[in-house]
Amino acid sequence: MAKSRSGGTPRLAVQLGHSAPIDSAIFSPDGALVLTTSFDQTAKLWDAETGRELHSFVGHSDEILSAAISRDGRRLVTGSEDKTARLWDVESGHELRSFSHSTLVRSVAISPDGRRVLTGDADGIARLWDAETDHQLRAFERGSVVCSVAFSPDGRRVLTANRGVARVWDPETGKVIRSFKGDAHADLISEFSSAGRNILMATAGDTATVWDAETGKSKRVRSFVRPDGLQTIRGGRARSASARSDAVGRSG
Repeated sequence: MAKSRSGGTPRLAVQLGHSAPIDSAIFSPDGALVLTTSFDQTAKLWDAETGRELHSFVGHSDEILSAAISRDGRRLVTGSEDKTARLWDVESGHELRSFSHSTLVRSVAISPDGRRVLTGDADGIARLWDAETDHQLRAFERGSVVCSVAFSPDGRRVLTANRGVARVWDPETGKVIRSFKGDAHADLISEFSSAGRNILMATAGDTATVWDAETGKSKRVRSFVRPDGLQTIRGGRARSASARSDAVGRSG
Protein backbone atom coordinates (compact mmCIF):
# COMPACT_ATOMS: atom_id res chain seq x y z
CA MET A 1 0.00 0.00 0.00
CA ALA A 2 1.10 3.54 -0.69
CA LYS A 3 0.27 6.63 1.39
CA SER A 4 -2.14 8.99 -0.29
CA ARG A 5 -1.01 12.52 -1.21
CA SER A 6 -3.64 13.99 1.12
CA GLY A 7 -2.24 12.02 4.05
CA GLY A 8 -5.43 9.99 4.44
CA THR A 9 -6.04 6.28 4.19
CA PRO A 10 -3.24 4.36 2.46
CA ARG A 11 -4.12 3.20 -1.03
CA LEU A 12 -3.16 0.10 -2.96
CA ALA A 13 -1.03 0.86 -6.02
CA VAL A 14 -1.64 -1.69 -8.79
CA GLN A 15 1.32 -2.08 -11.14
CA LEU A 16 0.68 -3.04 -14.75
CA GLY A 17 4.19 -2.59 -16.13
CA HIS A 18 5.23 -6.22 -16.57
CA SER A 19 3.98 -8.35 -19.46
CA ALA A 20 4.28 -11.63 -17.52
CA PRO A 21 3.87 -12.81 -13.89
CA ILE A 22 6.00 -11.11 -11.23
CA ASP A 23 8.60 -13.35 -9.62
CA SER A 24 9.59 -11.19 -6.64
CA ALA A 25 9.11 -7.73 -5.14
CA ILE A 26 11.32 -5.99 -2.59
CA PHE A 27 11.59 -2.56 -0.98
CA SER A 28 14.72 -0.44 -1.11
CA PRO A 29 16.42 -0.07 2.32
CA ASP A 30 14.80 3.34 2.85
CA GLY A 31 11.36 2.11 1.76
CA ALA A 32 11.05 4.75 -0.97
CA LEU A 33 11.36 2.35 -3.91
CA VAL A 34 9.95 -1.02 -4.91
CA LEU A 35 11.86 -3.37 -7.21
CA THR A 36 9.97 -6.10 -9.07
CA THR A 37 11.31 -8.96 -11.21
CA SER A 38 9.36 -10.92 -13.73
CA PHE A 39 9.03 -13.84 -16.10
CA ASP A 40 9.19 -11.18 -18.84
CA GLN A 41 13.00 -11.02 -18.31
CA THR A 42 12.93 -7.49 -16.89
CA ALA A 43 13.23 -5.83 -13.52
CA LYS A 44 11.34 -2.62 -12.83
CA LEU A 45 11.83 0.09 -10.24
CA TRP A 46 8.80 1.95 -8.87
CA ASP A 47 8.15 4.95 -6.66
CA ALA A 48 6.58 3.35 -3.57
CA GLU A 49 4.39 6.37 -2.83
CA THR A 50 3.04 7.23 -6.28
CA GLY A 51 3.33 3.85 -8.01
CA ARG A 52 5.12 5.53 -10.92
CA GLU A 53 7.56 3.37 -12.90
CA LEU A 54 11.05 4.91 -12.68
CA HIS A 55 13.20 2.50 -14.69
CA SER A 56 13.01 -0.79 -16.54
CA PHE A 57 16.18 -2.90 -16.47
CA VAL A 58 16.50 -4.85 -19.72
CA GLY A 59 19.30 -7.25 -20.63
CA HIS A 60 18.54 -10.71 -19.27
CA SER A 61 17.50 -13.38 -21.77
CA ASP A 62 15.43 -15.48 -19.35
CA GLU A 63 13.29 -15.20 -16.22
CA ILE A 64 14.74 -13.07 -13.38
CA LEU A 65 14.63 -15.06 -10.15
CA SER A 66 15.95 -12.63 -7.55
CA ALA A 67 17.13 -9.09 -6.94
CA ALA A 68 18.69 -6.88 -4.28
CA ILE A 69 19.23 -3.13 -3.82
CA SER A 70 22.34 -1.61 -2.26
CA ARG A 71 22.07 0.14 1.10
CA ASP A 72 22.60 3.57 -0.47
CA GLY A 73 20.03 2.84 -3.18
CA ARG A 74 22.47 3.59 -6.01
CA ARG A 75 22.88 0.07 -7.39
CA LEU A 76 20.88 -3.11 -7.75
CA VAL A 77 21.73 -6.67 -8.73
CA THR A 78 19.57 -9.28 -10.45
CA GLY A 79 19.93 -13.05 -10.88
CA SER A 80 18.41 -15.00 -13.74
CA GLU A 81 17.80 -18.34 -15.35
CA ASP A 82 20.02 -17.11 -18.19
CA LYS A 83 23.02 -18.07 -15.99
CA THR A 84 24.05 -14.51 -15.20
CA ALA A 85 23.80 -11.99 -12.41
CA ARG A 86 23.84 -8.36 -13.47
CA LEU A 87 24.72 -5.15 -11.66
CA TRP A 88 22.77 -2.01 -12.58
CA ASP A 89 22.95 1.72 -11.94
CA VAL A 90 19.65 2.76 -10.36
CA GLU A 91 19.66 6.38 -11.53
CA SER A 92 20.35 5.71 -15.20
CA GLY A 93 19.01 2.15 -15.52
CA HIS A 94 22.22 1.12 -17.29
CA GLU A 95 23.93 -2.26 -16.83
CA LEU A 96 27.33 -1.95 -15.12
CA ARG A 97 28.57 -5.54 -14.85
CA SER A 98 27.60 -9.09 -15.78
CA PHE A 99 28.69 -12.09 -13.69
CA SER A 100 28.65 -15.38 -15.62
CA HIS A 101 27.70 -18.74 -14.08
CA SER A 102 27.47 -22.31 -15.34
CA THR A 103 23.83 -22.63 -14.25
CA LEU A 104 20.87 -20.47 -13.22
CA VAL A 105 21.36 -17.84 -10.51
CA ARG A 106 18.81 -18.43 -7.77
CA SER A 107 19.71 -15.68 -5.27
CA VAL A 108 21.72 -12.44 -5.06
CA ALA A 109 22.89 -9.87 -2.51
CA ILE A 110 25.00 -6.69 -2.36
CA SER A 111 27.44 -5.94 0.46
CA PRO A 112 26.63 -2.96 2.71
CA ASP A 113 29.45 -0.91 1.16
CA GLY A 114 28.34 -1.82 -2.38
CA ARG A 115 31.77 -3.18 -3.32
CA ARG A 116 30.90 -6.89 -3.47
CA VAL A 117 28.14 -9.00 -4.98
CA LEU A 118 27.07 -12.39 -3.63
CA THR A 119 25.29 -14.96 -5.79
CA GLY A 120 23.87 -18.44 -5.22
CA ASP A 121 23.32 -20.89 -8.06
CA ALA A 122 21.64 -24.20 -8.82
CA ASP A 123 24.96 -26.08 -8.61
CA GLY A 124 25.10 -25.41 -4.88
CA ILE A 125 27.82 -22.77 -5.09
CA ALA A 126 27.68 -19.29 -3.58
CA ARG A 127 30.11 -16.90 -5.23
CA LEU A 128 31.60 -13.64 -4.00
CA TRP A 129 32.39 -11.06 -6.71
CA ASP A 130 34.21 -7.74 -6.93
CA ALA A 131 31.49 -5.31 -8.03
CA GLU A 132 33.98 -3.02 -9.76
CA THR A 133 35.86 -5.59 -11.86
CA ASP A 134 33.43 -8.59 -12.08
CA HIS A 135 36.33 -10.72 -10.73
CA GLN A 136 35.28 -13.75 -8.65
CA LEU A 137 36.85 -13.41 -5.20
CA ARG A 138 35.71 -16.66 -3.59
CA ALA A 139 33.42 -19.65 -4.01
CA PHE A 140 31.55 -21.28 -1.11
CA GLU A 141 30.67 -24.86 -2.10
CA ARG A 142 28.22 -27.03 -0.15
CA GLY A 143 26.04 -29.34 -2.21
CA SER A 144 22.43 -28.56 -3.06
CA VAL A 145 20.99 -25.50 -4.79
CA VAL A 146 21.64 -22.22 -2.96
CA CYS A 147 18.17 -20.89 -2.10
CA SER A 148 19.22 -17.58 -0.54
CA VAL A 149 22.31 -15.50 0.16
CA ALA A 150 22.86 -12.47 2.40
CA PHE A 151 25.55 -10.26 3.92
CA SER A 152 25.60 -9.41 7.61
CA PRO A 153 24.85 -5.71 8.30
CA ASP A 154 28.57 -5.01 8.84
CA GLY A 155 29.57 -6.99 5.74
CA ARG A 156 31.96 -9.21 7.70
CA ARG A 157 29.92 -12.40 7.36
CA VAL A 158 28.10 -14.19 4.57
CA LEU A 159 24.93 -16.24 5.01
CA THR A 160 23.86 -18.99 2.61
CA ALA A 161 20.88 -21.35 2.74
CA ASN A 162 20.64 -24.69 0.96
CA ARG A 163 18.17 -27.51 1.33
CA GLY A 164 18.06 -28.35 5.04
CA VAL A 165 20.85 -26.11 6.32
CA ALA A 166 21.95 -22.47 6.55
CA ARG A 167 25.59 -21.51 7.04
CA VAL A 168 27.49 -18.43 8.14
CA TRP A 169 30.84 -18.01 6.38
CA ASP A 170 33.93 -15.87 6.81
CA PRO A 171 34.25 -14.20 3.38
CA GLU A 172 37.98 -13.62 3.88
CA THR A 173 38.92 -17.24 4.57
CA GLY A 174 35.98 -19.06 2.95
CA LYS A 175 35.51 -21.15 6.10
CA VAL A 176 32.18 -22.01 7.75
CA ILE A 177 31.73 -20.19 11.07
CA ARG A 178 28.43 -21.80 12.08
CA SER A 179 25.70 -24.03 10.66
CA PHE A 180 21.96 -24.02 11.39
CA LYS A 181 20.00 -27.15 10.56
CA GLY A 182 16.41 -27.13 9.35
CA ASP A 183 14.08 -29.52 7.54
CA ALA A 184 16.36 -31.77 5.48
CA HIS A 185 13.73 -32.02 2.74
CA ALA A 186 12.84 -28.33 2.45
CA ASP A 187 14.41 -25.36 0.70
CA LEU A 188 15.44 -22.73 3.22
CA ILE A 189 15.45 -18.94 3.11
CA SER A 190 17.65 -17.09 5.61
CA GLU A 191 18.19 -13.45 6.62
CA PHE A 192 20.25 -11.56 9.17
CA SER A 193 18.36 -9.30 11.56
CA SER A 194 18.98 -5.56 11.19
CA ALA A 195 21.65 -5.60 13.92
CA GLY A 196 23.14 -8.91 12.80
CA ARG A 197 22.72 -10.67 16.15
CA ASN A 198 19.94 -12.99 14.99
CA ILE A 199 19.27 -15.11 11.93
CA LEU A 200 15.79 -15.88 10.63
CA MET A 201 15.51 -19.22 8.86
CA ALA A 202 12.25 -20.15 7.13
CA THR A 203 11.00 -22.91 4.88
CA ALA A 204 8.58 -22.71 1.97
CA GLY A 205 6.20 -24.58 4.26
CA ASP A 206 4.95 -23.03 7.50
CA THR A 207 7.87 -22.85 9.94
CA ALA A 208 10.30 -20.03 10.76
CA THR A 209 13.06 -20.21 13.37
CA VAL A 210 15.10 -17.39 14.94
CA TRP A 211 18.67 -18.34 15.82
CA ASP A 212 21.33 -16.55 17.82
CA ALA A 213 24.02 -15.80 15.22
CA GLU A 214 26.87 -16.06 17.75
CA THR A 215 25.89 -19.09 19.82
CA GLY A 216 23.94 -21.05 17.20
CA LYS A 217 21.11 -21.63 19.68
CA SER A 218 17.47 -21.56 18.62
CA LYS A 219 15.53 -18.68 20.20
CA ARG A 220 12.05 -19.02 18.76
CA VAL A 221 10.18 -21.35 16.45
CA ARG A 222 6.95 -20.18 14.88
CA SER A 223 4.47 -21.99 12.69
CA PHE A 224 2.57 -19.78 10.30
CA VAL A 225 -0.83 -20.86 8.98
CA ARG A 226 -1.74 -19.42 5.60
CA PRO A 227 -5.38 -20.26 4.82
CA ASP A 228 -5.12 -18.34 1.55
CA GLY A 229 -2.07 -20.34 0.50
CA LEU A 230 0.09 -17.25 -0.02
CA GLN A 231 3.84 -17.70 0.09
CA THR A 232 5.47 -15.04 2.25
CA ILE A 233 9.06 -16.25 2.19
CA ARG A 234 11.47 -14.31 -0.01
CA GLY A 235 13.50 -15.91 -2.78
CA GLY A 236 13.70 -19.02 -4.88
CA ARG A 237 10.47 -20.33 -6.33
CA ALA A 238 8.21 -18.82 -3.70
CA ARG A 239 7.01 -16.08 -6.11
CA SER A 240 6.70 -13.73 -3.20
CA ALA A 241 6.65 -10.16 -2.09
CA SER A 242 9.20 -9.49 0.59
CA ALA A 243 9.56 -7.37 3.70
CA ARG A 244 11.96 -7.94 6.57
CA SER A 245 10.36 -8.83 9.88
CA ASP A 246 10.08 -5.81 12.17
CA ALA A 247 9.95 -8.08 15.18
CA VAL A 248 13.18 -9.84 14.25
CA GLY A 249 14.82 -6.49 13.46
CA ARG A 250 13.89 -5.03 16.84
CA SER A 251 15.18 -8.10 18.65
CA GLY A 252 18.62 -7.68 17.14
